[in-house]
Amino acid sequence: MSRYKSVMLAIAAGVLVPMLIHGSAQVSVAVKEARVREVPSFFGETIEVLTYGQQVRVLHDERGWKRIETSSGNIGWLHESAVTAGRVTFSAGDGDVRHGAGDEEVALAARGFTEQVESRYRTERGLDYEWVDRLEAQEAINPDDLREFLREGGLKVPEEDGR
Repeated sequence: MSRYKSVMLAIAAGVLVPMLIHGSAQVSVAVKEARVREVPSFFGETIEVLTYGQQVRVLHDERGWKRIETSSGNIGWLHESAVTAGRVTFSAGDGDVRHGAGDEEVALAARGFTEQVESRYRTERGLDYEWVDRLEAQEAINPDDLREFLREGGLKVPEEDGR
């Protein structure tokens, strides 16, 4: 066998054997929105935004991050906390659920309250949710703005630091 064929066989075995042993797992997005990043870092550029229930193919695991391929063909990184093994199904009784909860319902559910319970707590117990409401109403921090803020403050930006 020629040296070229031996090298090609060794490379093919090095790539194919792990794939056969581990396969390429399918995982589902387990959060409302998951940002696919260019690098395995929360500071990495977003290349695609996935929504709850979408499936992706896992290519590689690395320090709490999964290198994935999306249904649109993008390859990037998702944090392992954003996915769950297998397929997520939506069901309500016998039919599929077509609509999710709105932001307001999610916020109330996160507190464990319905609007009526929250209203009763506000009046009967004198609780003030003004600062919680303000925090929930804030826009998400733009990753580019956060990177610039870190640089201006002389702090290391993780993906630029080799982490």
